[in-house]
Amino acid sequence: SITGQTLVAGALAEFKAQGKASKLLRVRRIASRVGFLGFSMGTLGGLALFFGSGLIPRLLSNDAAVVAFAQTQFRSLSLMLPVCALSDMMESALTASKDYNAVFTGMCLGALSLFGVIYVCEIRLKMGIVVVWAALAAFMAVRATVALIRYNSPRAKIPRPSEEVLKEA
Repeated sequence: SITGQTLVAGALAEFKAQGKASKLLRVRRIASRVGFLGFSMGTLGGLALFFGSGLIPRLLSNDAAVVAFAQTQFRSLSLMLPVCALSDMMESALTASKDYNAVFTGMCLGALSLFGVIYVCEIRLKMGIVVVWAALAAFMAVRATVALIRYNSPRAKIPRPSEEVLKEA
């Protein structure tokens, strides 16, 4: 995410210095690629962890109970890795553009969703350890959603090119 943040910040600085439409399009392309790359890497990592969940714990322990517990947890983690990576990369692009309010809003709404899932699923329904993964997945999904909405909104700090700008480029 640091590399993506640096690329977006550099391209945004070029756009602000030169004001050319082609530079704005470059900023949007880089930010979109950073998000796609994050999601892709998270998906690949999640697939590797999901399909390796039977092997990896066995390499680390011989205890059957530990292996069974770890396999379950690895699968749960693997399912949320794509959205975690997408959230991280899109928030990096927003941070690079100094859109700190969007990142803050995503974190706050994500925290509310985390507490909501914990309250409903654990305190009310007593669902157990699965609640941790569900709460974390909700937290990351809300953050990713807020970041994507802000990135595509008219108020984004990485502006969307207008029709005139697209014709000019």
